[in-house]
Amino acid sequence: MSNLLLDESPLVIQQGLAKKLGLNKAIVVQQLHYLIKRRREEDRDRYFHNNQWWVYNSYQKWRDKFFAFWSARTVRRIFNNLEDDGIFISDNFNLKNYDKTKWYSIDYERLEQILEDKDDEKKEEEDKREGVKPSGQNGHRGAGQSDHTPMDKLTKGYGQSDQSNTKEVTKKSYKDSSSIGEIYEKVFGRTISRHHLEILESFVEDLGKEVVIFGLEYASSQNAKTISYVQRVLNDWVKQKVSSVEEAKQQIKQFQKNRKGSRRDGKAPGANRSSDGEGGQGQSSRLAQKARKLLREGKVSLPEV
Repeated sequence: MSNLLLDESPLVIQQGLAKKLGLNKAIVVQQLHYLIKRRREEDRDRYFHNNQWWVYNSYQKWRDKFFAFWSARTVRRIFNNLEDDGIFISDNFNLKNYDKTKWYSIDYERLEQILEDKDDEKKEEEDKREGVKPSGQNGHRGAGQSDHTPMDKLTKGYGQSDQSNTKEVTKKSYKDSSSIGEIYEKVFGRTISRHHLEILESFVEDLGKEVVIFGLEYASSQNAKTISYVQRVLNDWVKQKVSSVEEAKQQIKQFQKNRKGSRRDGKAPGANRSSDGEGGQGQSSRLAQKARKLLREGKVSLPEV
């Protein structure tokens, strides 16, 4: 029995993470986070793309190196489930076109959002058991609550709705902010992680602070919930060598013109994308993810041969 006790590198995960995500998902998320952290510390450029650090392996190698207690099929299923949850992001940065090995990174903001939602669900369950009614029920609001959301308070004064006033108040509030991180928190009304702050700071170096601020405002206006959308927007602008807010606005107009009324959720405004470029690979990956999810849920079936 003693041979099974810490003679090799142990898997270490937080109990809270396992409780909220489930043990299997928590194990995989923790392992990928550890590998991403190593990539960042080693500063290996090969694994840095689109302002994020990535890790790639075949599912069999993931199993052989890190998850020998599962089958490769189980490993693949867990990775796919984490992609469906939006916690894992996948792409293909392989040098050879025939190499379809997936690269993975973590959307830390989406992970934080899911963990916070789990906390809220737990609190609601506890309140129900204790017979506590949520604030605002029966037409009454909690203390200090009003019809205005946190974003309303940041962008316009109460009782004011004209567009010029909104812009004036927004710009004024940003003058008091010393960093792009503080501006992000004002726009989205939530705390920014260190990882995401580093991403935004790198975009400031490429595009300038005003363009990045405009990108944040645009993403917020599109009800974007994660920083992944912001990254896609800003990456498009970097590729198009945008250098001013006016040029960024032109990119948005061009995107809307090309879209021709056909809205595509989650696609960032910017350059036209072909099916064989990086954007095409990302789109194909998303379609493949949706197809796999539908197959697993039994909503579609493959034709018999």
